Amino acid sequence: QTAEQKKKDDFSAGAVQAIISAAKNDMYDAQRFRLHPPAKLRALGAQKLRLAAAVFEGYQQTLRDENIIDFDDMLLLTETLLRTSERTRRKYAGHWRHLLVDEFQDTNS
Repeated sequence: QTAEQKKKDDFSAGAVQAIISAAKNDMYDAQRFRLHPPAKLRALGAQKLRLAAAVFEGYQQTLRDENIIDFDDMLLLTETLLRTSERTRRKYAGHWRHLLVDEFQDTNS
């Protein structure tokens, strides 16, 4: 395998998917990722970040078109809703005293 082939393999579809998942877990939507990529990813270089951003935006558009969300969106959209909706925050702020997360190892944390 040549160095060029290895370089391409290092940025596989799986690698891009992992970047998108990590970004969502850091509360980045596709637009924020494109405009201000996470500092920890800047070592990838501008070209790879642009490619990841384009894939991220296309992926999110496909999800919207199909009216579905992925697991990472469940986390991101919940955080966004609670951060941006005073009414929702008030409704749930006193609803539960404790929250148990079963099968914690199955989350992306």
